[in-house]
Amino acid sequence: MSDDDPVEGLAGLPATVRSRLVALASQAITKMPPAQVPAPLRRSVDFAPAKRAKLVGRQIAAAVDADDEFREHLATQVRALVPDVVAALEAVPTEEAAPSVEAAAVAFIVRTPGWGDIVRSTAAAENGRREVRGDLAGTVDHLTAALASARAQNKEIRTRLRAQLDAVKAENASLRRSLGQARVQLKEAVLRADDAQAAMGEQSREAAVATRALEAEARRLRARITELETQHTSARRAVRDDRDAEVMRLRLLLDTMVDAVGGLRREL
Repeated sequence: MSDDDPVEGLAGLPATVRSRLVALASQAITKMPPAQVPAPLRRSVDFAPAKRAKLVGRQIAAAVDADDEFREHLATQVRALVPDVVAALEAVPTEEAAPSVEAAAVAFIVRTPGWGDIVRSTAAAENGRREVRGDLAGTVDHLTAALASARAQNKEIRTRLRAQLDAVKAENASLRRSLGQARVQLKEAVLRADDAQAAMGEQSREAAVATRALEAEARRLRARITELETQHTSARRAVRDDRDAEVMRLRLLLDTMVDAVGGLRREL
């Protein structure tokens, strides 16, 4: 495109270029005599550039677009403000110039050679970036929604895990109490077992002593029984001998009496 091709004024400028154009113009107005400033903007001459751009930025942009004389006065001041940018625009062929917001805003005010092409290429680049930003914004929205969903799921999982953890902690505490009770009971059982084993040992010793005493008594009794049996046998033998002797005496006495009776009978 050539400079003769129409540029759709401010309407064809991306918002970034318009914003930079207003900022440059606001700075340039500070350097301009009040007489060169359009009447609607003169009340802002004493404002700081940033405040002026914020309060009357729309009016400044409209004046730049509609008032060529005002724009030419601005161009003089802009050349002084950004001489390097103006020099680059005038030195580099339009087709080789890289589109940028700064270059487009300066070219629109100063009207350097090929300024229309620069403005249009910058607008195309900004529109492309805006589309990319739109796509990125959509992607960001999608990722944000996915992140929100993931956070919600993570929160739900954390809540569920926290509940499970609380349950495990409660169960662990219960098991610890049960284990403590079991340990106490086991200790008591071990002590009782030790006491029982000690008592059994004592009883075993006492039983052993009693057993030895009983065995000794049994041996004594067996000896006594043997002795008594021997005495009984001897007594029975003596009794039998005494009885035999008595029988013999009675027999002799009887024989004597029979003999006596026979003698008496014979005498009678």
